[in-house]
Amino acid sequence: MFWNNKRTPRGSSAAAEKASPPATISATASTPSSATTSATNSAAAARASRRVPATVQIDVGAEATATTDLVDSALAVIDEAGAKNSPVLQKHGDELSEIRELIQKIRYQGDFQTPDVGRALVKFKAVAESLVQVVSADAGNFTARDLDKSMDEITNAAENVRKQLAGDIVTAKNNVIETGFQINAPIGKTFAEGRIISKALGNRAINANQVNSLVYGSAADVLGLIEAIKWTGGSKWTYEGRG
Repeated sequence: MFWNNKRTPRGSSAAAEKASPPATISATASTPSSATTSATNSAAAARASRRVPATVQIDVGAEATATTDLVDSALAVIDEAGAKNSPVLQKHGDELSEIRELIQKIRYQGDFQTPDVGRALVKFKAVAESLVQVVSADAGNFTARDLDKSMDEITNAAENVRKQLAGDIVTAKNNVIETGFQINAPIGKTFAEGRIISKALGNRAINANQVNSLVYGSAADVLGLIEAIKWTGGSKWTYEGRG
């Protein structure tokens, strides 16, 4: 699959300037080892560019702002390339929107702005710059394969950022149940230290009970809860809940 988009989003040229140039290998027939040395050095330099020393002071809020701009640039190109008419583009656009929401939480909530988050965010920004380059290259021409690869990288980088948060984000999304009882979140007596954010999106309960947030307690407590609310005798549930 191939998409054509003539617009270059705001900020894409800046991302291109920051990206590392392709490795250049020069060698003659009499010195074959020079090619290997050049390639090895270039690869090592590329890996080093993504490593952030623990002693480096990072303005996490500023990094989150710059990263949001990059994600917005990629979203603009994907939207203009026809996300509304392409399930693949729509899927990737939705994924980027969720990632943007994560970065925005870090941008505006100071307790998420820790050194570990900052280092993960710097690495994420480098991957986001690569994504912008992919979707903006050749006036917005990009293939589904190129986009899939870049989205896989940025999704993994975003997950690494999320894992560094002081706390956790629990998401219950698109779960459906018809009659019965369903819990779409962790169960336990204790959870990670720090802020815990629960999100419930697109869930449906038809004549059923559904829990889409953290449940504090043991397995026995949950069984007791189910026993307390389940229907008995000839009674029926006749409602549909969404959340």
